[in-house]
Amino acid sequence: MAITPSAPCGSVSHGGMHKWRVKMSARKSNLKVATTHGHRFPTKFNIYRVGRAPSEYAPPDYILGEHQEQPLYSFIGSRHWTNSREGMDVCLLDGILAYSRMLAYTQYEPGQHMKKWTVHLGPRWAQVPGINFTVIKDENNLIFRFSIKTDVANSVEDFEWRAAGYLDIAPVFRIPKASSWELVRMANDALTDLSALTSDGREKIGILQRLRKGRKRWRFEFLGTRASGPLGQQWELAAIITMVTLTDYLDSRKL
Repeated sequence: MAITPSAPCGSVSHGGMHKWRVKMSARKSNLKVATTHGHRFPTKFNIYRVGRAPSEYAPPDYILGEHQEQPLYSFIGSRHWTNSREGMDVCLLDGILAYSRMLAYTQYEPGQHMKKWTVHLGPRWAQVPGINFTVIKDENNLIFRFSIKTDVANSVEDFEWRAAGYLDIAPVFRIPKASSWELVRMANDALTDLSALTSDGREKIGILQRLRKGRKRWRFEFLGTRASGPLGQQWELAAIITMVTLTDYLDSRKL
């Protein structure tokens, strides 16, 4: 299913609209690649911190894309306190403006110290109900668990975000001494080689790597079954919204 970029609402200057069209034109070109084989997001992309911008842009906190000048998506984090008042702590947008269409959002459960999240796939006020699921942090380890339906067997599967060591991520990024996380599929039917398995034999289907290169803050890459198999767009969106929420959690907790 192709994605149509959202146009901005409200007052935007002529020059600002031209710049917006240029950016979104590049984004549409990228989407032709990103949506090939039914995937909504590219296999590899970076997360960039948004700096100051003209007021008509009302920029989000971060943009997602293969290149900084060709952003595909963006998200607003929990530092925007007004979001929490509306029941949203992290919001993933289909575009680069605060007015862009909402794809998914996360709410940190009150009193849980950001250890329990309620995730909603779809806009907050959509006519068709979206999909809700819960992410829960392990009491003793840096592990976040969630379950969601995939297209592999048309059934609910379990997944984990795990803090990873350098040896686990070296074959992918070869960047020493950087914080990293693995998205792990708990099913035992992985069609992948041994290098893509965790120490307990589970499949690594995503790697999140913290970077410190100017505005480039994170790098993410899909692996294994997602890169070659049909987990589905619903799962893919769940992976991305939990990933950006994880970065918000880590930044908020200064981890």
